[in-house]
Amino acid sequence: MEWDKSIADALGIEIEKMPKPRASTEILGGINEAAASTGLKAGMPVVAGGPDDSVGVLGARGIRTGTAVPVMGTSDVFLTSSNLINVTQQININFIVAVAMMFVIISGSIDFSVGSNLGVTALFMAVMMYYWHMHVVPTVIVGIIMGTNVGGIPYGVVFAKIYEARQIYICYWGQ
Repeated sequence: MEWDKSIADALGIEIEKMPKPRASTEILGGINEAAASTGLKAGMPVVAGGPDDSVGVLGARGIRTGTAVPVMGTSDVFLTSSNLINVTQQININFIVAVAMMFVIISGSIDFSVGSNLGVTALFMAVMMYYWHMHVVPTVIVGIIMGTNVGGIPYGVVFAKIYEARQIYICYWGQ
């Protein structure tokens, strides 16, 4: 097990300064006499271990289907500018949808198709970029066209005609 030199070089990290990678089950040594004064048995094996959350979930038997293990912790990066920018970038689509839905609700209607329309459009855009290697700009343009033409405009036109622009409830449940 070794560090990937190409990744280290790309990040400007000197591999020589990195610790030797070890398997989580590898025995690194044993408890010494000083540590034994804490009540641990001298010579008890010390293993490399793993990330605290992952090991904690295993210890709580969270490996079975249908089992949930709540995990809480602290972080010194939560209230940093880079994390706040990251969170803002991740939730901006929710803000846009919420503002649009506010106008729908103020008008006396409600539209449950927005989430499914957003999900299908986002999935299609991800396929376009990941599998078809399309650039961001055409992907966004196609996403906007798909989101309005596949979801928004047809629902609005059909239900405005059917219900003569009365208060309507639009429910679209995806497959």
